[in-house]
Amino acid sequence: RPQDQEQTLDLIEPPASVSGPITVEAPDGVGIAATVHSAGQTNVVLVHGWMCDQTYWETQIPALAEGFGVVTVDLAGHGLSGTDRRSWTVDSLGQDAAAVITHLGLTDAIVIGHSMGGRVGLDVARLLPGTVVGVIGVDTLHDADAVWDPEDGCLLDGLDNDFTTTCDGFVRSMFGERADGALIDHIASDMCNGPGEIGAALIRDYVTFDLAAAMRS
Repeated sequence: RPQDQEQTLDLIEPPASVSGPITVEAPDGVGIAATVHSAGQTNVVLVHGWMCDQTYWETQIPALAEGFGVVTVDLAGHGLSGTDRRSWTVDSLGQDAAAVITHLGLTDAIVIGHSMGGRVGLDVARLLPGTVVGVIGVDTLHDADAVWDPEDGCLLDGLDNDFTTTCDGFVRSMFGERADGALIDHIASDMCNGPGEIGAALIRDYVTFDLAAAMRS
């Protein structure tokens, strides 16, 4: 950025007057729930993964809030956000997070996305160039050239036909052998009790998302 622009941005006060839960309207009118945990010149926006919600970041928030503004978001179809949307895509979720960032007037935003949230973060960076200065993936964005295995189509069909059972097996497969059983049960139950039609649609879009193109842009 030009030097004079950097000086101007340095004078912008963070949105300290806004704190706690808020609801922001996405471009298509869906209500997006978010929470402002702290204010800072540099702001981290925490985006959850598929069928999760903003509460999954609760153990990371205190440490991050010591040095940054921290905002958590419930993407549409998740948590406390609305579900009245016709097309469920990663791009539409990117617009959700971008709407929150824009509403709060955040500058120097870093989007931290878990799993599907990493792809959402890349889309937010595309939508808000200059405002989003970084994207950090948590257990995601490992291989930009990875292609979905056609044999995994059974997962897509299973989510369409019996979401709860298929989701339960899918979620449990993500944990290692030494993971706490009670934690696995809690996460599987929480994720798989969400709106199945939304979850299935998002997975179908997820596997067609052009990660390499998103990284280039």
